[in-house]
Amino acid sequence: MNPANADFSNRSASSPALFNRCVIDWFGDWADDGLLQVAKEFIRFTDIHPQSFSKDISAPPAEPGQKRSDPKTELLSQCIVDMHISVRDLNLKLSKSAKKFNFITPRDFLNFIKQFIAL
Repeated sequence: MNPANADFSNRSASSPALFNRCVIDWFGDWADDGLLQVAKEFIRFTDIHPQSFSKDISAPPAEPGQKRSDPKTELLSQCIVDMHISVRDLNLKLSKSAKKFNFITPRDFLNFIKQFIAL
């Protein structure tokens, strides 16, 4: 069942089993803000060594009533998201020139974060 197929709505309406027992393979991507939130959550408990950054990064003062976030975690999370977005954009360019498309799913993003943390 491909949502891009013109007959998708007819097939889904005529298959009640889809509503009872169904597994969905999501081939879409999360919004960039969602990617950043997920990356921050995974990186939050990672021990980031001070030698990992070439500049001294200090935290700005927290606003009243808000939790202070670690700037190194923020930068590292944004870096992970930027790498994922660059691969996604490159894949789109290649799909136009080579007529072949590789799906990049949220699961790929989660695997990328896990590999990044392992390294």
